[in-house]
Amino acid sequence: MLPLPCRLLTLLLLVLPIDASLAEQTGARDRGAQTIVHLLDYVSAEYPQFVQAGNVIDQREYAEQVEFAHQIKDEIEALPDAPKREAYVRQAGQLLALIQTKGDGARVAVLARELQRGLITAYNVPVSPRHAPDLAGAAALYAAHCAACHGMDGDGKGPQAAQLSPAPANFRDVKRQSGRSVFGLFNTISLGVDGTPMAAFSDLSAEDRWKLAFYVSRFTASDAQRARGAEAWKRGEGRALFSALPALVTMTPAEAHQQGADAESILAYLRAEPTQLEPSAGSPIAFSLATLERSLAAYRAGNAQEAYRLAVTAYLEGFELIEASLDNRDRELRTRTEAAMMGYRDAIKAGRSVAEVEAGYDAAAKLLEESQRRLAGPTASPTADFVS
Repeated sequence: MLPLPCRLLTLLLLVLPIDASLAEQTGARDRGAQTIVHLLDYVSAEYPQFVQAGNVIDQREYAEQVEFAHQIKDEIEALPDAPKREAYVRQAGQLLALIQTKGDGARVAVLARELQRGLITAYNVPVSPRHAPDLAGAAALYAAHCAACHGMDGDGKGPQAAQLSPAPANFRDVKRQSGRSVFGLFNTISLGVDGTPMAAFSDLSAEDRWKLAFYVSRFTASDAQRARGAEAWKRGEGRALFSALPALVTMTPAEAHQQGADAESILAYLRAEPTQLEPSAGSPIAFSLATLERSLAAYRAGNAQEAYRLAVTAYLEGFELIEASLDNRDRELRTRTEAAMMGYRDAIKAGRSVAEVEAGYDAAAKLLEESQRRLAGPTASPTADFVS
């Protein structure tokens, strides 16, 4: 059997016409815009901490802000044409000038966020996961990948912290973290921070990086605040403000505070319970099961091409999203489930009888349901994972 990356690539080649040159250019453009958005998020959160009332609190950190502001302007100038690109270049110049003259931190943050929102729209930068992540295993991920530096309690006092310069971020610093969005945290986890010990965690799946981002975002809020947010959400408040995942992951606590105390509490609650925004969407496995059922119905109706397309979608948009989480609990079950889904697709491609395709469907569905139960079961404690 081909290794997973090879099989996944084969699947994509079967269902998508790919122009390698175009894909490479598009990828480079997207990476450039993503990097700029990441830098803007970093500047908006960090600059106000190190320049206050025109005075530089930390010269080294201030020099880094000037460097990043230069990079933002250069990177925007290198982007391909898009609506208002020249306006974004001018805004980047204004941001650089404001930072160079040690301007007001609040003004820098506002300008950086405005520029960030414009670039996200103009260059279609993805700002949220495809599905609200299940945070059941997030604590274990944090313990395994972050606690050594940032501490189990997120206070920046992990066992390796004393050896690092600059020191790891204290996620419980309310003032500093109030300017951070979940999307910004995801970018930091994905891309790292140049010139610091914060490395990119590109080896983790996107799903796991989103889980970590949501988990880290919760440190600044109290249980009492989340409880207030839950009550407000149940009363129907905040539905317009947090209408979908992009709104949730791009909102900072400082921005929510401007909308009222309840909005900040609702943000704290939804960061801990992001699936509240997708109450009807179900889990990725539920999506896989529902889509496989539609696939089987299409095959029974004589539409093999549609049946195959849906079978591929059931994997790529469903089961594939939780493979890493299932691997952490039961790698052998993940392998069997993946193989069963492939067997079902193979039966469709081969034009097998309806009875044979139904048998393939039954085998895949049973293993998907078993995987769902396995993921819902208990796991090792975060402390045990950290010690391991």
